[in-house]
Amino acid sequence: CDLRKPRIHKFFGCENVPGLTNILGGFNSISESIKETRYPNLHILPSGIIPPNPAELIAGKHMENLMSELEKHYDYILMDSPPVGIVSDALLLTKISDGVILIARQNITSHPDLTHTIRSLEFIEADILGVILNQVEVSRRYGYSKYKYGGSGRNGKYSYSYSE
Repeated sequence: CDLRKPRIHKFFGCENVPGLTNILGGFNSISESIKETRYPNLHILPSGIIPPNPAELIAGKHMENLMSELEKHYDYILMDSPPVGIVSDALLLTKISDGVILIARQNITSHPDLTHTIRSLEFIEADILGVILNQVEVSRRYGYSKYKYGGSGRNGKYSYSYSE
C-alpha cells in the first residue's frame, strides 16, 4: 500500500505490475496481480502503477471490498505504508485494518517523531499492536564468555566472566 515509493516487490524479486492500483482501477483481477514468493504460503500484492491519487484509491470503497475478498483467502494480511505523518495514506489504512505495527529505525527515527506518530494513531483510535526497532546495532562488548557451575565456582555457585 505504499503507492508513492513502492519497493516491496524488489525484495521478493517480482514485477510491480499488475498490482494493487491495477485491481482498484478495474484493469486486473486479484488472481492476476497476486505474486507467489520463494517462501511457502507467502504471497505479495505489489503496489502496481503509481497513481496520481494514492490517498483517494486507499480511502475508496474498492479498497474495502478488496480487503474483504482477501480476508476470505488469507489468515494474515500485512500492509506496507508510507510513514505516518508524511502523507495521510497510513492513517487511512488504519480504518480497514485490525491493528498497526510501527517500524522504527535505530539512529534514524527520533523519539519526538515516534511519539508524534503514536499520538496521531491514538487520536484516530488505531489499535497499536507494537513497535519493531529495526537495524539495531548489537554491541559485542557485553556478554558471557565463560559459564561454570559446580566445584570450580566459589561454594559451588555460578560464576561469570565478562568478555570485551
